[in-house]
Amino acid sequence: MTQQASVFEDRRRRRSEEPSTAIALQLEQVVDDFGLHCCIIVDADGESVASSPQATSPQMEAFAGLLPAICTVTGQREDYLRQLRRAGWDVDADELTGCVFRAGGRRMFIGAIGAEAVMNEVAIFRAITGARRIHGS
Repeated sequence: MTQQASVFEDRRRRRSEEPSTAIALQLEQVVDDFGLHCCIIVDADGESVASSPQATSPQMEAFAGLLPAICTVTGQREDYLRQLRRAGWDVDADELTGCVFRAGGRRMFIGAIGAEAVMNEVAIFRAITGARRIHGS
């Protein structure tokens, strides 16, 4: 079996029928594929729907809480970056990407922190596509 076939087979084994677990696995794969620090999806209240890494940390909680504002109130970007830095993220403006999307009839917010802004956007697009597929929308 080739290495590519082996990776594909491993992904297939790591599926879940439970949507939040399935989305977390999707985000984990996106983080690995695009070399991100993290990727997270939250609801309108800033509550985590899924994240990768799944570990709860003050940094991830701060990112989750700020993500709806990061995605909708763009004029405050420096304030958000300052708050993330206080929470322990060493992040520059071009390392932070976020957007709003709908899946499963819900409005959600997705954010990624990674070294390259363009790759963050591609990673987010793939994660949104996966979340919509998982939610059947």
